[in-house]
Amino acid sequence: MKIPENLNLKIENRKENNLFRKLPVFTNLVDFSSNDYIGFSKSEIIFKHTHAYLLENETLQNGATGSRLITGNHSLYQIAENYIAQFHDTEASLIFNSGYNANLGFFSAVPQENDVVLYDELCHASIKDGIAMSSAQSHHFIHNDIEDLERLILKFLKTNIYIVTETVFSMDGDSPNLEELIQLSEKYHCYLVVDEAHALGVFGEKGEGMTQYLQLHNRFLLE
Repeated sequence: MKIPENLNLKIENRKENNLFRKLPVFTNLVDFSSNDYIGFSKSEIIFKHTHAYLLENETLQNGATGSRLITGNHSLYQIAENYIAQFHDTEASLIFNSGYNANLGFFSAVPQENDVVLYDELCHASIKDGIAMSSAQSHHFIHNDIEDLERLILKFLKTNIYIVTETVFSMDGDSPNLEELIQLSEKYHCYLVVDEAHALGVFGEKGEGMTQYLQLHNRFLLE
């Protein structure tokens, strides 16, 4: 395949600096290059139990497509979502096909016109893309800066305000002061939304995430 020379040079440069990623050749080694970090897609146990359940109980309705809204819901989804909700000590859960799509879905749908979204400047691209799809107004605040966030909140006190951050920032690995953020959101009646994607499996007795580890998980809008 012929590609432009400048692109080829960039690829070679990434190879020289050990930054070039390729699809993994699956072995018994741990996969750190795809999104299947813990091997669910290759698990024979999950595959066998899932298909045994389908054979014993029911079949997917109307064939297979990419949407539960089109094909109808399936009890396997509900079983998984009920388990996740119980695991995270929350009222309910909803499975998306990826964390990226979860953020797109949430931020494009929940904040409404005339609402304001205030997000940490280092939030993941999926959060920013979801916010961009929303009809709400949005502004970023300085990374982990409570004073800058409060300055913005004071400008929009007459509308619904969503404050958005991550418990562990994907690119930097640091965390905000969640207790201060909660106190600020409660003081001004804001809705605090946190992304736990990079804290799950790391914090908590069973990997529940940082908010449960700190016993703060019942004081957020969503996570």
